Amino acid sequence: MADCKKTPEIISPNMTASLILYSFLFARFAWMVQPRNMLLLACHVTNASVQCYQFYRYYEYEHLGGKQKAKAQAAEQE
Repeated sequence: MADCKKTPEIISPNMTASLILYSFLFARFAWMVQPRNMLLLACHVTNASVQCYQFYRYYEYEHLGGKQKAKAQAAEQE
């Protein structure tokens, strides 16, 4: 969660996608196991949602003009 405030330049899309998949798989496991492990489920759902947000930040930065906006802001500050 702390990385949500850092620059999107450092986000690895491959690792983020892997963490999303991992979190959803283990969230399903936590739900299916008997007795249900709600704490584990909550942890993995939280992690999956944060990773989805990070992936959105990466996509916005790389493909929706975020990189150009950052360059324009840096040029204005100089």
